[in-house]
Amino acid sequence: MNQTSYLCSCLILILCFFITSCDAPPPGQRDVATDGRPVVGVITCRTTPYWTAVEYGANHSADKNDLRLLWQEMPQQDSIDLQLSAINNLIARRVQGIIIASQNELMLSDAVKKATDQGIYVLLMDSQSPSNTEYHAEWKSAVVATDQYHAGQLAADEIARLLHEKGRIAVMRYSPLASKTDNREKGFLTQIRSYPEIEVVGHDLYAGTEPLRAKEKMTNFLQLYSWNKRSELDGIFISDESTACEMLRLIEQAKFYNKINFVAFGTDHQLVTGMLTYSVDALFVEQPVRMGQQTVDTMAELLRGQSVAPLYDSGVHCILIDNLSLPYSQALLNSSSDHSLEILLDEFPDHQSRDGDGAVESEPRTQ
Repeated sequence: MNQTSYLCSCLILILCFFITSCDAPPPGQRDVATDGRPVVGVITCRTTPYWTAVEYGANHSADKNDLRLLWQEMPQQDSIDLQLSAINNLIARRVQGIIIASQNELMLSDAVKKATDQGIYVLLMDSQSPSNTEYHAEWKSAVVATDQYHAGQLAADEIARLLHEKGRIAVMRYSPLASKTDNREKGFLTQIRSYPEIEVVGHDLYAGTEPLRAKEKMTNFLQLYSWNKRSELDGIFISDESTACEMLRLIEQAKFYNKINFVAFGTDHQLVTGMLTYSVDALFVEQPVRMGQQTVDTMAELLRGQSVAPLYDSGVHCILIDNLSLPYSQALLNSSSDHSLEILLDEFPDHQSRDGDGAVESEPRTQ
């Protein structure tokens, strides 16, 4: 074979390969089309233990419901441009459903409408404003998240129980720009008004996100409500973990002679140690494994043609000294291990309901 014939043969082979490649669907579409299970794209951040737990619950539900999850990892939940690109990519891959965890759902509305117009079901997971379901309804979607407002209400009921519905409490808020904690605080402040003999102070004071400035504000606040090594406060509520840890340190350093009932959100080891020394009375903890499970279960129902509620509350768990040692509480506090994640797959613990003592009722609700 001469050189000219050899080159012609090579060109013919390249041309045939190019034509075959053009006829073949993109790799993602080929995977979706040839795998027998319905495919659901999941757009979320998977860089923290919290999201690892969400993923664990979601994957467990996917196996149970015979679904295939395509994870689209984002560096942050507010990466709007990347989320938009991921939604369009999933639409092009012809998935049956899309699950989105985002802090800016409104900015995704056009892309989500494009998906729903093509018959793709869309769910929101861990929405920062789950009670606002009006625009979610336009998406023909549902929301699975912790109802932070309701969680704050439960915290108010718990501190009222600790105080026998009488006394003075302080609410140290975090930041008006943090919607998760802001909703908790609003729920708490609304619910605590139903206890007329409880006085609330500091409800308009924000610790803020800058640690040194927050410490200064909390120090001044404690000094304002203390006299002769005795605090004039009977209780304190804090909606975020970092502020709660700093407040706990300041209270322990002050060595007040009287007891201050302390209720907070968080799983930090310092808060847990504070519970063991009776400095912390109640910790409210979100349930990410349950959230992941419920989200994929809801998607499976949609794909089967079933109707779903607009909002599923994945609930919070209230940890007290009485249930601190129980497996479910310990698993929430140490959710990075596979053993703990497996425990969290169990049904909601029956010790959560109470008629006098024990943990506050915080079973997930459907709205």
